[in-house]
Amino acid sequence: MKTRESDENSIQAPDMESNAKQEDQPEPSTRDLLTKPVLLTISAHGWFSFLEITSWVLLPLVYTTPIEFGGLGFDPATMGICMAVYGVMKGVLQLTVFHRILDFLGLRTALIAFISGLIPLFLLFPVGGIHVRNEGTVMVLWMLVLIQLISTIGVNMAYGTSRPVTHRASF
Repeated sequence: MKTRESDENSIQAPDMESNAKQEDQPEPSTRDLLTKPVLLTISAHGWFSFLEITSWVLLPLVYTTPIEFGGLGFDPATMGICMAVYGVMKGVLQLTVFHRILDFLGLRTALIAFISGLIPLFLLFPVGGIHVRNEGTVMVLWMLVLIQLISTIGVNMAYGTSRPVTHRASF
């Protein structure tokens, strides 16, 4: 019968050996770590994050800006309702649809599709402004707002797909 001390020693022995091996190896320099795939991944993620943050700055700004200045002219309560609907849709879609999209498209294609959501997201800012100036706040405008919020959800889902991709690229 083994004693507790012998179990602890047998567990610690391999750790001591691996620590000794790690001490013998020199630490890689920063230059060694910054390979081309890692730099490309970092820059792509940086630009994506910048564009996503930019969209979140523009969304309340454009929605609440008066119509004569190119905005949609929503009052703060309407803007709050839009954000509440967005939050509920985001939670429901990520719980129910996200894993199905990943299974259907695959990780890389889903990431590209989600990042492509930035295109309609930014294009719908001027389209909505022009539409509300010409037609007023009608059902078509609310459909444009809904499409914009859904594309924002897709952009947010890209963060869930980018982590495994960036993790693989760094090795």
